[in-house]
Amino acid sequence: MIDVVGFFAALLFRRDIRRSWKERQMGSVSSGYGPTDPNRVHLFAGHFVSEAEMFAYCFTPITPNGPEQLNLDLPEASIDTGMIDAVQSDQVLERLSEYFGRKERRRIMGKMMPEEAVILIPTSAFQGLDFRLHDTKKLRHIGYEVSLAMATTVMTS
Repeated sequence: MIDVVGFFAALLFRRDIRRSWKERQMGSVSSGYGPTDPNRVHLFAGHFVSEAEMFAYCFTPITPNGPEQLNLDLPEASIDTGMIDAVQSDQVLERLSEYFGRKERRRIMGKMMPEEAVILIPTSAFQGLDFRLHDTKKLRHIGYEVSLAMATTVMTS
């Protein structure tokens, strides 16, 4: 009986690894239902005419005390925009270097082309609530990566 239980546990573990890899590769939809990795950073690529337009989309409420456009476009995710990072053009590689290793940066840069802006949303920005991410009119969800910088932050807190 124990062997059967171990066999099914191994199958479930294998399925979860494959699903995780598929999400990382496809990047179209990610969900945070259930336990999530606190070191995970979700990535969106987009095109904005200017840095001011990008910041307005991500950080400026559309009405006083209202939500930001980013939160409106992702209604299944309540995002604390004070915890996200948004950069474009020549700042992208430098900012990605703060979060990821060379291999991950290369993979992210390949996925985000032809867009030149990247929005980084750490799992902690969802404040422990369930979430579901997808493409929006302005952004393309390119998946997630595990950040070593986030792991260091969590360990020192």
